[in-house]
Amino acid sequence: MPEGRRVGLRSRAMRPGWIVSACLGLFACGGDDAPPVDAAPPGPDAPVDAAPPSALGQVCVDGDPLACPADYTCEIRGAIGGSADTGYCSPICSSDPDCTAGYTGPGTPTCLGNACILVCTDACPSGLTCLPTGGPTDICAVAE
Repeated sequence: MPEGRRVGLRSRAMRPGWIVSACLGLFACGGDDAPPVDAAPPGPDAPVDAAPPSALGQVCVDGDPLACPADYTCEIRGAIGGSADTGYCSPICSSDPDCTAGYTGPGTPTCLGNACILVCTDACPSGLTCLPTGGPTDICAVAE
């Protein structure tokens, strides 16, 4: 057998080109443990940590435990001329951001006590009416 042609596993494994090719192939493909790579990063208009839609202003009936989502209460505004048993869903709040998260309008949500009120600005959500409070602002509620 000629000097330059060796046959066998040992001689093939000893070739530096074969070892380099095998190593480059393994790292170029990422190996079996590499996490998947996304095809494209999110665009500039992609929402980031968007709040879920708010149920604030959804009409509810007092006493119906399924009328509002969890962590919401059915707010009745009978004292200002609203309905005595029908109101609107409000998240429990401690500050205005608790009311505005995910709310798209109409009306301007504000935390009052531990419930959100909707201040009449241009309109009220469907099923609610702008009722006078006797003060500087009127609020959305279910009319009687």
